[in-house]
Amino acid sequence: MKIPKLTLVNYKTSKLDEHFLDELRQMDVIEGLEYPKANPFVPTNLDLIQDPAVSPPKTIKGHTSVIYSQVDTELSIPRGSVSFSFISPAINRNPRKYLLAKLFVKAKKE
Repeated sequence: MKIPKLTLVNYKTSKLDEHFLDELRQMDVIEGLEYPKANPFVPTNLDLIQDPAVSPPKTIKGHTSVIYSQVDTELSIPRGSVSFSFISPAINRNPRKYLLAKLFVKAKKE
């Protein structure tokens, strides 16, 4: 068993049986079967950028939100962070509902 330092998930590798591979090679191709179209959101260049922008560029600007993006030039680890803030008069005008909403958010974070 191998355990990578980053994910701490056990895994093992093994070779596929040659008989199984021969069966796969001899299978008939089903007409009409095709690969899905390429996903434009999957990156093709995974090289680190050496000179990042001073401030992150705005990626998307909506009516009530702005989304920024910044590349990782130090750790080489893919990551993401998303924060949402919901403002509702139904919650803010009642102290009990406000407290319950805060407790719900805190519970979801844990």
